[in-house]
Amino acid sequence: MKTIFNDKSVGGILGLEKRSNPALARILVDFAHERWAAGRYVPARAWQVVVPFVNESMLADIRHLFHSNRAIDREAAYLICTETNFAPARLLLQEYTSDVPEHLTWHQLDTQVA
Repeated sequence: MKTIFNDKSVGGILGLEKRSNPALARILVDFAHERWAAGRYVPARAWQVVVPFVNESMLADIRHLFHSNRAIDREAAYLICTETNFAPARLLLQEYTSDVPEHLTWHQLDTQVA
């Protein structure tokens, strides 16, 4: 979280996916709410940590990303929905269409300028 809080590249964290856990996912979501309330954003790559732990309470946050004026946020929402096993989140892909680059990866989000 310190890396994310300091607006540093999340891609430099070795084994990011393996470090993901339910507590980190909740902390990231709470952090996102604070950032959004302040008119700021969360680095798109950071959302990768929530993928295995998406639940009903996160659907509004994913919708928020899909409604963002930043393409990189919409791409993060797309990746969350395509990679999660939580069926209601996967169904959001039917609701939201996006101009998503073919073969989009989390690594690409980390290398994009926001």
